[in-house]
Amino acid sequence: MSRIPITYYGDDFTGSVDAMETLTMLGVKAALFLDVPTFDVLEKRFPGLEAVGVAGVTRSMSVEAMQKELRPKFEAITRLNPSVIHYKTCSTFDSSPTIGNIGKAIELGIEIFGTKCVPLILGTPYLKRFVAFGNLFATIGDETFRIDRHPMMSKHPITPMDEGDVRLHIAKQTEIPTEIIDTLHLRQPFPQLNERYLAYRESDRPCIVAIDTITDDELPLVGKLLWENSRETPTFVAGSSGVEYCLADYWRQLNEKTTKIVKPALEANANILVMCGSATLATKGQIENAEESGYESIAIDGPGLMNPETADSILDDFVERATSVINEGRNVVLYSTKGPDDPIIDKTKDAAKTFGIQSAAQQLARYQGIAFKAILQKTGLRRACVAGGDTSGYVCQELGIFALQVASTMAPGSPICRVTSNTPEFDGIELCLKAGQAGEPDYFERVRLGGSI
Repeated sequence: MSRIPITYYGDDFTGSVDAMETLTMLGVKAALFLDVPTFDVLEKRFPGLEAVGVAGVTRSMSVEAMQKELRPKFEAITRLNPSVIHYKTCSTFDSSPTIGNIGKAIELGIEIFGTKCVPLILGTPYLKRFVAFGNLFATIGDETFRIDRHPMMSKHPITPMDEGDVRLHIAKQTEIPTEIIDTLHLRQPFPQLNERYLAYRESDRPCIVAIDTITDDELPLVGKLLWENSRETPTFVAGSSGVEYCLADYWRQLNEKTTKIVKPALEANANILVMCGSATLATKGQIENAEESGYESIAIDGPGLMNPETADSILDDFVERATSVINEGRNVVLYSTKGPDDPIIDKTKDAAKTFGIQSAAQQLARYQGIAFKAILQKTGLRRACVAGGDTSGYVCQELGIFALQVASTMAPGSPICRVTSNTPEFDGIELCLKAGQAGEPDYFERVRLGGSI
């Protein structure tokens, strides 16, 4: 097999799907795996792949757990001989020194991939994410907020963003210095811009280089910087799916990729299962829209699931309730919280502390994954949706998913995927793994109808 242009490891499942969809829509043949595949597997089961993604859950892990997870994955990625290796983070960059530490992931990547200069690319104009002079902005509706003033991300229940400058934010997580290539540098003639980048890349000391991305016009320039300097020596890069947009835009300029691809709509399903583990306002609105559309909504007793004496009975209860609703021919949405201000969040955290559980979010997500599998087994549903990165990760583990590929494009970053599973009863099902903030209010119903963009 020839060298793979890009391989990425996603720090959560919904973000990993986002990167795969980006590549697919931009004409790059991509698949997302739950573990790093071997060349032999790729040649036999996925011939012609140009991009290999690996979905992870390090965004919600402690530094120690991240190290145990990432080291074997990174080492396996080196055996695929990619030109670009991408540690894919959320476009909102939410992380902390203790949870989802991106700085430590970069340090490990420098050690294993043998590169000292790590570009950091977060801006993705298509997804309304922008980086200007090192500061990260995100749009809600018609209003754009610096990330530390964002009404949701500044109040994230696990990793609230309290700093808009990505250089200062990453400095809390690593001692590696962060330089910048800003929007004014990107307006220089390319040889001059490239010289600036090479000065960082060829330096003896490790560094991170934050690169502005404000407009679509800047994307192929950044892609050119990455690609032209990766042909002989691989590049390790961190950041959002903006990395894939930059590379694909430049590949189109080279006429290596010429058309955008939109996967057509699928046939409608009579009913679906939706599992929500996201605390975003967007997901809250989608739950409420589903209720208005006749979906049966079931609130998950988070505090009860933290108690070992009551967890199993509570789990059995909402599995049976959901199964009964679906067998009656109706749709169901289960949720652990309605928005970031739901009092259940603090109650669940307090219960977790009482019972000595390190991460309430991971415990909840694990039970949601178990419940999701049980409901599919009892109902035989072939299409379902999950909202939230941690929940998506545990769902995929429970279903024995080996790989995902885009079946139909939906909201940006949230396609309907077709599953390749080592468990025959789940092989071929259609599954949406939605980022918390993604999608319009009627997203769940659009999934049921199989709609495309």
